[in-house]
Amino acid sequence: MRLIAAVGLALMIFGMNSAFAKGGDNNTLRLKPNGTPGTIRYAVEVILSDEVSPCNIYWVTMSDFNNNLIAAPQVYIPGKKIYNFYEQGPKFGVRIARFVMSPNLDGKVCNEVLYALPSVWGGLFEGGESYPFQLVPMHRLPKFIE
Repeated sequence: MRLIAAVGLALMIFGMNSAFAKGGDNNTLRLKPNGTPGTIRYAVEVILSDEVSPCNIYWVTMSDFNNNLIAAPQVYIPGKKIYNFYEQGPKFGVRIARFVMSPNLDGKVCNEVLYALPSVWGGLFEGGESYPFQLVPMHRLPKFIE
């Protein structure tokens, strides 16, 4: 009786493994461990208080852990809330959204400089998915950062 149960269990496991190896009806099972192919969207929301008004030129950027840009920086435009960055996926790693003053300024337009803590996501980024980031520029960094 135990022999029949063991053989039945082995056949069931073997059958399940072969079904997963084939990838099912549309190969989605085979793609999942490596991620879904397609375009990844990183949606960066810049939340600026009415009390804060930028008078310098700032960029919204998206980079990886090594600070390699994922796409070209976008110039911050007051009133524009969402900045989209795209890359082909799947990708595994870290993505960092930043709000930085433009390095191309010869001299500052004004003395008020805005700072924002970076927004960070890490892991597997699936194609066809959107990942939200939030940046909150302020005149001073929080006390625990200074």
